Amino acid sequence: MATQVPDQDPRNQYTATAGQTIFPYTFLIYDEDSLTVTLNGVPLSLTVDYTVNGLGVLTGGDVTLTSGASAGDVITIVRDMEFDRETDYQDNGDFLAEVVNLDFNRIWLALQQIRGGGNLNLQISPTDDLTGIDQPYYIPLKSDRAGKVLGFDAAGNPVATQILEAGTSDADFVFYTDLVGQNKSVTQGIAFNEIYVRNFNQLYVDSGSDNTYELTSAISYAVTGYFPTMKIWFVPANPNPGGASTVAVESLGVKSLKNVDGSDLPAGFMDPARGLYGFFYDGTDFIFFDCATTFSDIFEIQDNSIGLEKLETGTPGTYLVHGAGGDVEESAEPIKQWTNFANSGNLTSGSNFQVTGIPDTATKIDIEITNVGTTINSDIALTVGYGSTPTFLNASGDYIGRTINTGPSSAGFNNWDQSSIFKSRNTTSLNGGKITMSKFNDGTNDTWSIDSNGLYFVSGSDERIFIGNGRVNGASLPAALSALNFEIGAGAFTSGYIAVSVYS
Repeated sequence: MATQVPDQDPRNQYTATAGQTIFPYTFLIYDEDSLTVTLNGVPLSLTVDYTVNGLGVLTGGDVTLTSGASAGDVITIVRDMEFDRETDYQDNGDFLAEVVNLDFNRIWLALQQIRGGGNLNLQISPTDDLTGIDQPYYIPLKSDRAGKVLGFDAAGNPVATQILEAGTSDADFVFYTDLVGQNKSVTQGIAFNEIYVRNFNQLYVDSGSDNTYELTSAISYAVTGYFPTMKIWFVPANPNPGGASTVAVESLGVKSLKNVDGSDLPAGFMDPARGLYGFFYDGTDFIFFDCATTFSDIFEIQDNSIGLEKLETGTPGTYLVHGAGGDVEESAEPIKQWTNFANSGNLTSGSNFQVTGIPDTATKIDIEITNVGTTINSDIALTVGYGSTPTFLNASGDYIGRTINTGPSSAGFNNWDQSSIFKSRNTTSLNGGKITMSKFNDGTNDTWSIDSNGLYFVSGSDERIFIGNGRVNGASLPAALSALNFEIGAGAFTSGYIAVSVYS
């Protein structure tokens, strides 16, 4: 039997893992009933939900749950012995050390339990200045704190603070219907009214005339004076045909409306159709900083802005870039041409689809082919041309690269004519694939390398995949490549798409 009680914390708490059943307690108890065990704050029942071992052991024992806990469950074990005296010493009876030690131990265990509960209470710091405060530190009476929350007054004393719900009122409280209008003093003597306005974008209604704008608040709140950074927003009731314009806010005096460079607004700048205009006060004038719409029809509104003339029409096939001088210019857009051959049965032998106007600066060409069909088996070729009026190189010779039969019988390389990108023999349809051409300079001529990626075509009953690579030597092109020609040897195109993308 333990005869000493060390300084112990009579409380253990654990976060359980999935299925965990055993949770140690690390303090002395003598009875199973001297423990309270909770799971997520809900008390558990002894023998029904848990059992206890380690009674009388100085360092404690274990609480074993009858069912495993879930992951994340919080198990709390607290010494919770009853405050009673169980030992009655008799006159002339045995005064055994074991009995006396146990009796005194229970007193110390109870004291530790009281201290443990006190540690969980909200307490005043030992270093706090309690001069003039009633002892003990009383909270307001029940009748005074009913329906209220605990707060602290300017001296740090506890007070009951009113809770106001919808539809309730209290004669001790002042209710403001216009908080913005209350000039309440704050630190360093800055008025609440001024703080509010300095952080507010005020909306106004204009009732002025041409070039003269007279504003009143749209929310029934009057500004008491102009101040730097003050922002105003309004829709002008009238334009400013005369250019230079003024504004008066809430009869506080007339101020000029200016650009950021200090110049007057240009004529026609203020336009009711454009919507809201924004200005800020710099201490002297109101400076324009924003509008709901753009001013693309007014050139050079101010020094630090870019004014653009409206582009009513543009050159097809171009896009806008910023040139070397920073101005907006038209530039050649990558050429993309999609052609649909559906129901074009009048395209006979020699008929073709041409892409012309390829710029000298072109460095890459992508050709995407989908479901190109013919009326009969015939040669399909894609050749290259040069010159402003394109001259196309002879397409004689085989396709470049390699064809792979779907059957196991044959596969082989064929010669190819460097003037033709590819040529497929007696093809019924070219169902899809991509050809990529890339330009490089071999030191003398611009040469085009060619990569054909999985062109799939049908020749009679023979289905093949065309995979090839090669090049068109620049020496074969008297001038820069400027055109492509997709043609059929005999018969007619019946369907299909060709997409050609040229990149500079």
